[in-house]
Amino acid sequence: MSELIILGSGGGRIVVFQGIRSSGGFIIKNKNFLIHVDPGPGALHGLLKNKIYPNKITHIWVTHKDLDHTGELNIIIEGMTEGGLQKKGTLYTPEEVLRENILLKYLIDYLKDIVITKPENLYHIDELRFKTSLMHNHRGVECFGFIIENFSFGYLVDTKPDENILKFYSNLDYLLVNCVLLEPREDVYHISLQDIPFVYEITKPKNLILNHFGMRLLKYGFRNVSDFLKKYSIPFTLAYDNMKITF
Repeated sequence: MSELIILGSGGGRIVVFQGIRSSGGFIIKNKNFLIHVDPGPGALHGLLKNKIYPNKITHIWVTHKDLDHTGELNIIIEGMTEGGLQKKGTLYTPEEVLRENILLKYLIDYLKDIVITKPENLYHIDELRFKTSLMHNHRGVECFGFIIENFSFGYLVDTKPDENILKFYSNLDYLLVNCVLLEPREDVYHISLQDIPFVYEITKPKNLILNHFGMRLLKYGFRNVSDFLKKYSIPFTLAYDNMKITF
């Protein structure tokens, strides 16, 4: 049995940096591994709140360089390796994270391995099969999500909704979608609530889990969000900090 724990369900600068919700990413764990995906602001607090100590982490996966996805990357690596006393752990990351020195250089030697991830590739972590998506439409950033084939689980990370990208995530049991906006904005490269019916029409998951909420969406209120989604008969879950899913 494996478990996913959402350490932070917030997205957007105001929500994260006013402490309204964390953006600590999420954990995938079982008896053999503990993977931390996108350790943004609040990651360490989220781990400790769930009684998970950083030195138990075996792998870190970063989808892209943005601060709300990497803000505590260095802290988590320090904790995972016990300040470098234990050379351990593998970091999976787009090359851009290294090229722009988001990972502090001295921490590179603390890690057992670094795997540079690329779009449309297959990676193995223990028995898990991670298949990466096409490059997402996110300001030209090296950004792509993934499917864990073993769990029929997908992570639709930051992007403008594009049919070719969305098709990659079709017909899964669980699809975790970063839904930051209430309404689409031409200058913001994120999915909005109003885009979700289109997202669902293309992907058709058994359970669509909305996550990474921005301020206007939170102010709109989850009752209104739920009423909107029910009109389209979408099977949905609204994420919250420390929410757990068992596979």
